[in-house]
Amino acid sequence: MIVNGTDLRTKYGLNVVWLSQTVNPRTVNVYNNWLDGAIDPAKYKKTKYTEFEIYIEMLVKSESKEDCEKLMSSLMADFESGIVQLDDMEFLYKFDMAKEQRELKKRWLYHYELTLTGHAKLGKPVNESFTGTEYTTTIKGTAETPAVLSLTSDIALGSLTVEGLTEDIITISNVGRNTSILIDGESCQVTENGEDIFDKVDLWSFPRASPGDITIKLGSTCSAKLSYYPRYI
Repeated sequence: MIVNGTDLRTKYGLNVVWLSQTVNPRTVNVYNNWLDGAIDPAKYKKTKYTEFEIYIEMLVKSESKEDCEKLMSSLMADFESGIVQLDDMEFLYKFDMAKEQRELKKRWLYHYELTLTGHAKLGKPVNESFTGTEYTTTIKGTAETPAVLSLTSDIALGSLTVEGLTEDIITISNVGRNTSILIDGESCQVTENGEDIFDKVDLWSFPRASPGDITIKLGSTCSAKLSYYPRYI
């Protein structure tokens, strides 16, 4: 059980016995209209897959009631929000805390259950490097995902265009030689050597990638890296 990079089995040791961990189905919103006389419904919007619940069940034990309270308080803080990797799973789940339940079984042993609201199911991170002006790859997963593109040019450029990760072309002005440009669809930032350069970028949306084949086109030869987490419905 790893939450935000911390192994909770190691952190809590024998004070917490981890029991079941259950991921429930997503909420599904279907947007159909049945028109008079129609044989099939008319879909007026794409089906939307939203939140799902994650149940984590455990036993919490210690030498006193106060110690148990402190342990459960610490667990609540650990599970406030972030990314969790459940036991025996490679998927990562983005979540927020929903609620807790507890029951005193005996002195001092609690049956403790946390309910999380999951938002995203992520696969292992993908990092693909390439050099040139064009790169074709296959995006893994079953849902659209934010993408991060890093670029370095070995010559100074008056402007650099990027196609393939947004509906409209991204244009970056005054690109320095051997500087690191980062177009981050996760944090919605554009930086050059770590400094914000949004004022010299023309873009209407941040990079996203849909499952299947995509082709990235650059206006000039660059060393580049595409990074993303595959997302799953």
